[in-house]
Amino acid sequence: MSQETAGEVVFCGATDFDTIWSGTRNEKYNDIVRPSRINVLMGKKVSLIASGPSAAHSVIVAEDGCYTFGFNKWGQLGHGDGGWPTQVRVPTRIPIREVVVGASCGKTHTWLLTNSGKIFAMGGNEHGQLGCGHKKPLKDPTLVTGIPGVERVAVGQDFSVLLSDTGTVMACGKPEYGQLGNNTTGEFFVTASKLEFQCETRPIVVEKLPSNVVDIKCGNHHTVAMTEDGRVYSW
Repeated sequence: MSQETAGEVVFCGATDFDTIWSGTRNEKYNDIVRPSRINVLMGKKVSLIASGPSAAHSVIVAEDGCYTFGFNKWGQLGHGDGGWPTQVRVPTRIPIREVVVGASCGKTHTWLLTNSGKIFAMGGNEHGQLGCGHKKPLKDPTLVTGIPGVERVAVGQDFSVLLSDTGTVMACGKPEYGQLGNNTTGEFFVTASKLEFQCETRPIVVEKLPSNVVDIKCGNHHTVAMTEDGRVYSW
């Protein structure tokens, strides 16, 4: 959405981020049952809102910058902090000088896409889902290097997928359900009773796709790609 067609954001739902996953209820924080304006964003044009099916945090791109709020235990908000129990209850601008045009949120991590085709990653990285070549968490927006111009980003619970400007799809993170599209679920035994996964800490090409992919989406543990002629592939 361009700034010319941008609108004002409203919000509803649960507000106690540290209890959403556990299914408990904290009466201290009331759920918002009707769509309501967010004071800090009132009167500002919003062109992008992103969250995810396993996320308890959100990204909002407004005319004056990129805001994040919600659960922040792993630094997925990109504020340079993190730790239990860290929650940001008011949308707060993050220190990124690039213009953000895309975003996607996993359970513990976030990918941002800029108008120059760059990816900035932040948050949990236990499975290499940030794509930076290691498994260390990142609490500031950090450039994912060595990637060609990017058109789209989408992330699942603990993996990430990108679409380049040449139509190539790449993925990184945990392959447990085959969501990386590399024909493996990556299991191996460390000991006779301990199972681990061979994760990809850098984006790898999803080989068996045509070169005319135009869009990608992720669920918690699966990926869907659509081609220019309307064909849909899933894994």
